[in-house]
Amino acid sequence: MTIPLGITGYRAQLLYGDTRSVLDGQSDGLTINLGPMQALMYRITPFENMMSEAMALAVQASGLSADAQWTSRMNQLEVKLNEIRDHLIGADPDPAAAVQTAIQTLHKVEQLSNWADQNGSGTSKPDMLAAIERLRAYLGPIAASYTQSELYIGNGQLVGQEELNELSFTLRNGAQTALQNVRVTLKFPEAFGLEPETRTVTQLGSGQSIMETFSFRIAEPLLQKSYRLQAVIEFEYSNKQGVPITTDTFIYTPYTDLLTAKREPDVIMANKGGSYPFTLNVKNNVPRSLQVGFEPVLSSSGMNVQLPSPLLLQGNQQATVNGTVYLPMSVTDGVYTATIQVKADGKIVQSIPLQVRVDKNKLTNPGFEQVNAQGTGPAGWLMRKGSWVQDAVYAGQYAVSLQPDAANSWNVINSDLIAIEPGTKYVWKGWAKNGASAGNVSIGLRQVRENGSSTISYTWKEIHSASDWTYYELEIMPASTAKYLQVYLKSDTNVNGTAWFDDLYVGEIANN
Repeated sequence: MTIPLGITGYRAQLLYGDTRSVLDGQSDGLTINLGPMQALMYRITPFENMMSEAMALAVQASGLSADAQWTSRMNQLEVKLNEIRDHLIGADPDPAAAVQTAIQTLHKVEQLSNWADQNGSGTSKPDMLAAIERLRAYLGPIAASYTQSELYIGNGQLVGQEELNELSFTLRNGAQTALQNVRVTLKFPEAFGLEPETRTVTQLGSGQSIMETFSFRIAEPLLQKSYRLQAVIEFEYSNKQGVPITTDTFIYTPYTDLLTAKREPDVIMANKGGSYPFTLNVKNNVPRSLQVGFEPVLSSSGMNVQLPSPLLLQGNQQATVNGTVYLPMSVTDGVYTATIQVKADGKIVQSIPLQVRVDKNKLTNPGFEQVNAQGTGPAGWLMRKGSWVQDAVYAGQYAVSLQPDAANSWNVINSDLIAIEPGTKYVWKGWAKNGASAGNVSIGLRQVRENGSSTISYTWKEIHSASDWTYYELEIMPASTAKYLQVYLKSDTNVNGTAWFDDLYVGEIANN
């Protein structure tokens, strides 16, 4: 179907509904093929508007040099640009005359470019040449509008990770004369990491067409869902030799990785040696089946990774597979890393980082640096009348403190419950500062039964009176009925000064 536009000559860019390249036309209507339940959205730029913009550019560019030849030549260009615009508007537009005048104007642009290259000077020369290049871009689509070009991407989308992509380019010569020295250059987005590809044709006769296929592979996974591919077309009309004409066509085409794989969780948290599971969600983004394999690359000694066996993943299907990280019982605190190489049909298509963070401290928020959900105190701690402070800290920005309270026989701060293993010995470590010269300040471990509320016993470590930051330790072997531990910080009714606590630790003691 043909949609009347009420203009003569245009550039049509498809914005929505299909993947079709830019179309330059001389007529006053846009011809489209509209399928069932399909909607298309175009951006139409009339050639008339392009000439108005080119005239404004010429007026601006004439001020780049006071040289009489430059201003005279620019004035001549303005006249020709206005002539082209006049051919496109009015009651009886003449698109053929507009094309011929555009070709003549391009000849003048080439002469002006040579003059500027030889006679331009100083900082204005680059601006002069840039203005000339923009004038070429305005004139090219009109001068080349006897030709029709189209880009098509195989399978309707680009596929990365070394999958073969094919882009077809067609060029039809609708002029009454032949095209010669035809040069088509495919320009890729920078993200592809590919150099431009060029094809040449010596001559293309009137009414003839050519088709070229560009094959390429995109190595790395990409971030965007769509990319712009541009074909720059250069040629001369055989009856207008010496006047190079440049135009372009481009297409926005969807992009997908050949295969996507995601690991869960993002970081494996471990507090001792042992096995830790993770999952890999793998999706095949193309219609054909892929043989998917996994291979670990270890960068941290002492860690081993068991990965799933290779699998055949059908087209456009996904699967979830399991893996396991093994840490030796002697593992120490730190961050351990590995890489999972994901292969499709034997080629590495994705490298997934695997990170294991070992922190043997079972205590939540041991340095009091993390705020709770209410924003009122440290996460993981019941403060009661205790204070979350910055006036005295051992490390970081925060600590907790207890003020003297003669009327409070249970002046304590306590941690959340800490799950423990039966038959395992535990140690509490940490730093305390005591501003009191009387009374008793202490740190303790509470043993709790399986119900999470019944107390088995408390074990206390007294803090030295009137002391600066001092390191303390407390070891216990929990009762066989204990399922949890809790850290308690306590100040009794006889205390006469503030006590501070920071940088605490609760962890297992390896059995000898």
